[in-house]
Amino acid sequence: MYNNLRLLIIEEIQNQNKSYLLEDVEVRDTVSEEHLVKDVLRELMGHIYNRITVSELCKILKDNFDILSRYCCDFIQRLIIELDMYCPDRKHPYFVEGNKQVA
Repeated sequence: MYNNLRLLIIEEIQNQNKSYLLEDVEVRDTVSEEHLVKDVLRELMGHIYNRITVSELCKILKDNFDILSRYCCDFIQRLIIELDMYCPDRKHPYFVEGNKQVA
């Protein structure tokens, strides 16, 4: 399960020293991995192509979907499976049918 969290953090500055206090944590939404993958796939239409690098995919996931770096590899593996791709060099995923793209 993946959670969308809302954090309330208070920044305190005293004598040029900063400190942070976590005031509140709220779970705004919880989704399953399958639901999250489907949402990401829908949003990635037109962005995935043959030989896109795994690092490019990771950057897209981090920048556009706020997926943490430590989860990118697992998430990309799931995307490769869902999109019927293979990644022989572990750097450049290819569509099994050659020129298929997300539609």
